[in-house]
Amino acid sequence: RNGRIVAPLDEARARETIRDLIENQRIEALAICLLWSFRNPAHEQRLAQIARELSPGLFVSLSSEVAPQLGEYERTVATVINAYVGPASVRYLRDTAKRLEARSLASPFLVMQSSGGVAPVSAAERKPLVTLDSGPAGGLAGAASLSRLRGDANVIATDMGGTSFDVGLVVAGEPVMAETRTLSQYTYRTPHLDVRSIACC
Repeated sequence: RNGRIVAPLDEARARETIRDLIENQRIEALAICLLWSFRNPAHEQRLAQIARELSPGLFVSLSSEVAPQLGEYERTVATVINAYVGPASVRYLRDTAKRLEARSLASPFLVMQSSGGVAPVSAAERKPLVTLDSGPAGGLAGAASLSRLRGDANVIATDMGGTSFDVGLVVAGEPVMAETRTLSQYTYRTPHLDVRSIACC
């Protein structure tokens, strides 16, 4: 529990298992979640090194990077979802960055996060999980900024599109945050603006 390593990593077996996944299962991404890695990520990091040695282009998602906190179920869910969306997200972000560079974009290309902030492509590639629902989060962040300019401390912000009606709150000039999110039946923890869908069209 204090992060002390009590058993060495069996690197030979790990390498054999990862090689089988890459060669026989033809995986595009690998999620790695070890029980106490949020205390000591050394074994997860070594497994990632082995995976990248065997397949340099493999997307590797580590729980110690995605959701480094107690609660192995929620941490595993976050890590697996991050791996699931990772390969497509990386391709999309890199392609977009190249297109913008070719068009001489003067400002840096920043990616919206579900926390209401932005991140460079290099960070968004490693943790695409935090871009989920970033559009509605951006709407709530914008509403909070506008409400402060107007002097409105408490606001109910809505975002209506073609498929959903999303609602978030601004309290005392700040958008309300949440720690837990449920995607379908899967619950995980990551700080995000608390935007909720209350209806779908």
